[in-house]
Amino acid sequence: MKNRDIQQIRKNIALRKKAKKNKNVSDPPSANSTYSLNEEEKHGFYPFVSDQSSSNSHNVWMMSILFKTLLAAILFFSVAIIFQVESERLDQPKQYLKTALTREFPFATVQTWYRDHFGAPFSMVNKKNSDENGSDDENSLPVHGMISESFSNSGEGLTITSEEEASVTAMNEGTVIFAGKKKDLGNTVIIQHTDGTNTIYGNLDHIDVYLYEFIDKQESIGTISPGEGKEASLFFAIQKGDEYINPVKVMKVDEGS
Repeated sequence: MKNRDIQQIRKNIALRKKAKKNKNVSDPPSANSTYSLNEEEKHGFYPFVSDQSSSNSHNVWMMSILFKTLLAAILFFSVAIIFQVESERLDQPKQYLKTALTREFPFATVQTWYRDHFGAPFSMVNKKNSDENGSDDENSLPVHGMISESFSNSGEGLTITSEEEASVTAMNEGTVIFAGKKKDLGNTVIIQHTDGTNTIYGNLDHIDVYLYEFIDKQESIGTISPGEGKEASLFFAIQKGDEYINPVKVMKVDEGS
């Protein structure tokens, strides 16, 4: 046999082996091949694979939670120790911590900044235009009525009475930081304003706003209604810090009130 024929035979054998190998790699498993499906695959989900990487990820997550919990506990007990220890050196840190822990968060300032830069935030209720309630040029009483108890008598605010059901409006734009019942005032709404003041509206029959809602100037926040043989009355006060401001000095009040 010629050398040329032998080389051709070897070449053909090598080609067959290569073709057979490629076919075994590319062909899917035959119907006779056995493959067991787990419960996830039977219902159309990818099989759950528990490997070392997922275990490591879980361990890292648990360590992070434990570290944060430990750090929070250290901070808590550190603050408690500072307030328990009597020392002149700790007077300034105590005052700083007391101010930081008791100061109200400036919701009104944050929401006003957001509205100025990004527009009105998403709200579940339709806002009324302030023009519908009157002019925004001056601050006016939150309800149409007569002042029956002045600031000097109560020491905190005014009592405004009305002979008929009346809508109570916000003195200025701000954020509702309280909407509910108070022991001495019944249904009460407190609105925080960007100038650092809070306006308080007490003795309401109905509250029409919710907590942390942004309120426009002269927007309705509730109503007052007269009872049997009694006039409707609203308690109104302006508070800044721990002090109360005479509402007459900052609002437009009817001289006949």
